[in-house]
Amino acid sequence: MDIWKHGRWVDAWSVVHFLSGFFIALLFYTIGFSVLLTMLCTLAALILWEIYEWLLGILETPYNVATDIVLGALGAGGALYLYFFRGQSLPEWLLLLLFFFMLFLSVWGFWDQYKNGYR
Repeated sequence: MDIWKHGRWVDAWSVVHFLSGFFIALLFYTIGFSVLLTMLCTLAALILWEIYEWLLGILETPYNVATDIVLGALGAGGALYLYFFRGQSLPEWLLLLLFFFMLFLSVWGFWDQYKNGYR
């Protein structure tokens, strides 16, 4: 079983979408956007990414696309919960570790898709 093939609902990309939502929201919130604007801009970015994938010809089930957006929104909600509602932050080393883990998964997934010719 190949973990990078698109699943009906979830797949390995789901982790990337969750972490992406977390970091996109953290970026918007950190530069001073309100909680509402942070969430709206993060949702817009997640939706635009799915449209971009569709334009590239990356084929996913509608359920998987919806799950990707929901998981990204949950990641964003997690960031806002920690940073805004709880007033806490993650240690910088953990943020870097999570960010590079997300990058590693993304590069691995894109390489695997390129190598195997998935769409």
